[in-house]
Amino acid sequence: MKAASLDAYSVGVRNRRDTKLLQLDKFNGKDSAILQAHSYLAAIKNKFFTSVEDKRCLQIETPNNLANTIEGLALVGQFGYSGRLVDHKSGVVNYNIKQTDVPLEPFYFEMTAKPAARRGILICAKHGQSGCKSLLSQYVRDEFSKSFPAYIMDIQPLMPRQAIDALVDKGTVNAVRFVQDIIPHDIADRFNGNQQAQEGEMEIVIRTKKTGKISIKNIKALMLNQKTVKDLIQVKDFEPSNVKVELDVQGRKRVIDFGNLGHVRASFDVTAEVTAGIDGYPTFASVQTASKSLIASLLPSL
Repeated sequence: MKAASLDAYSVGVRNRRDTKLLQLDKFNGKDSAILQAHSYLAAIKNKFFTSVEDKRCLQIETPNNLANTIEGLALVGQFGYSGRLVDHKSGVVNYNIKQTDVPLEPFYFEMTAKPAARRGILICAKHGQSGCKSLLSQYVRDEFSKSFPAYIMDIQPLMPRQAIDALVDKGTVNAVRFVQDIIPHDIADRFNGNQQAQEGEMEIVIRTKKTGKISIKNIKALMLNQKTVKDLIQVKDFEPSNVKVELDVQGRKRVIDFGNLGHVRASFDVTAEVTAGIDGYPTFASVQTASKSLIASLLPSL
């Protein structure tokens, strides 16, 4: 099974001419944004939303609606490429893939908000680097704008500071990983002898022993632009492009992936918490449990 993660986003609705967020369950005085989103997703339960530009399709399976919560599976796939579907054990060609064929991958999603809240949370699962967020949010936002031209649904990355604030009170920081996405020429040369830098990853991990403790305040300062990575770590030929923080929250490992430092997002590694199904993907029930646990930690911070 590929690494499984849950990406967290904030959901809000505002008037097109204003920046003030409105009450989600009565954004125009009567309608609920969550219920509207559910109706849009239910409409493509047996149909496809297609992004011609990206050559990707979205279909929704089991769009459950529970009060102020929607959850289900988003089936996402890409078309436009032909090829052969081969059994890797026998080498036999089982099927010739046409450009109109769409191999679908299942991704868990959940959108929820507290009653009378102005912000909600959208959780989208990822397997490795593949996910459903971009296509799902594009479809929901477009349909919402068609239904309510005077309003905009904002779906933005949940800031890691919010995530950290919500989690750190219940857990401890085990390690901080500084990641560089290139291997310097002098180190690469020792392994391949070509004297050139190459793409890859180098990590410097700050980890305490059992009796030690890592303070979160410098991580918060980094995200608020009060400090730079160089204020925290300076190593020759090492310029991190990413920072990952490992936490222990009530016995569960949480990894907050800040993503590229120029494009902050909150991503939580749940590989150890989910179970692989017979199809090789995490089971719905195991991802659902991980998602609800994460939301319970994050929702009070909104």
